[in-house]
Amino acid sequence: MAEALETLAIEIGDSVTAEVESLNVAIGDHLIDRVLAEDVVAEQAMPAFRASIKDGYAVIASDGAGPRKVVSVTTAGATSSYVLQPDAVVMREYTEPLPGQEDRGEHETDVVIKVAPKIGQDIRSAGADFHEGAVLVPKGTQLLPQHIGLIESSCRRVIKVYSKIGVVFMSTGNELYRPTGTSGDVEKPALGLIHDSNRPQIYNQLLKHGFKGVDYGIVPDDKESLQNRLKEAIESDHQFIITTGGVSMGEKDHIKGVLTALGCKIHFGRVAMKPGMPTTFATVTNSKGLKKYFFSLPGNPVSAYVCMEVFAVPFMKKKAGFGKTELTRIIVKMEDEVKLDERLEYRRAVLIVQDGRLYARTTHPNQMSSALINIRDCNILVELPGRTDKKPVIAAGDDVNALVVGPI
Repeated sequence: MAEALETLAIEIGDSVTAEVESLNVAIGDHLIDRVLAEDVVAEQAMPAFRASIKDGYAVIASDGAGPRKVVSVTTAGATSSYVLQPDAVVMREYTEPLPGQEDRGEHETDVVIKVAPKIGQDIRSAGADFHEGAVLVPKGTQLLPQHIGLIESSCRRVIKVYSKIGVVFMSTGNELYRPTGTSGDVEKPALGLIHDSNRPQIYNQLLKHGFKGVDYGIVPDDKESLQNRLKEAIESDHQFIITTGGVSMGEKDHIKGVLTALGCKIHFGRVAMKPGMPTTFATVTNSKGLKKYFFSLPGNPVSAYVCMEVFAVPFMKKKAGFGKTELTRIIVKMEDEVKLDERLEYRRAVLIVQDGRLYARTTHPNQMSSALINIRDCNILVELPGRTDKKPVIAAGDDVNALVVGPI
């Protein structure tokens, strides 16, 4: 497993290949989940002026306690040229600029000040939040709503983002059912066929992580069809190609042979992990000089899901300009005892909290790689080490590493 990840790191590298585009910072322009191609720097301090923290009265602190005369009233969004004099107050609203020598914002309902105010009390100084020139949102950030609000505060009207990378994906197999879309709400495959759950699953994994999916459909298990379709993908403008199925040891598992025939270099074709042992990674340079990366994943849908999250997505994010590419890793306690496999296992689990501690609860007793039900509630993949004579099981309450793959 470690060798496979090292190979990916070497072959894919850290260089960004996504193109850069400019987007307006305005409601209606889709900025969410886009990746910044530049640092967003504050063009103006926030606040740009000394401002009251509360609605109330502006006073001169050195006047101390005692009665005050209201000499002016201003509201938020307005400015005043009035210079406050001793023994007077100006009634003002929150965020309004403070002109002159006013040095204390008083929040009282009466104009009798009972407690002597302090200089600077209830006042935000210019630049209290951030100064002009401060980096507000760094390059490589995948934008969330709070980032967009901060960018708006920066005074920037246009920002540079990376264009979303298109990723080719396809399923292989004679057993895969193609819905016709003409049979109403329910379509059941004929005996011996199964639904192709991998393509819609992978397509939506790509969307979730900020990529564009380019669907190459279902390819039958014959060498000629596979070769034609893979050659078409190689000559496309998309760097990453994901296939599912056809990488095991069966008579119809042609992917590795076809990749070799097309001049691809297979860097690894088996990984000591569960699920996902037949995972294959290959590279080739097309006729235009563009290097292509193949992730050929097992056909079992759980294996395909896990390998997408562990292998494909983190390394594709590097090319797409993401600052954070790795899955978040946490330490949790196993809720129940688990027998270890001889291989490293990514066990599907849901994160729960008990007595203030984080626990991993296995999502479903059936952890077979063909059983999609076991990833339905999965938000973490528990990294279970390979079995040894000294460590045949993980006991209930033992600490284990886990990768976050969903909302927690």
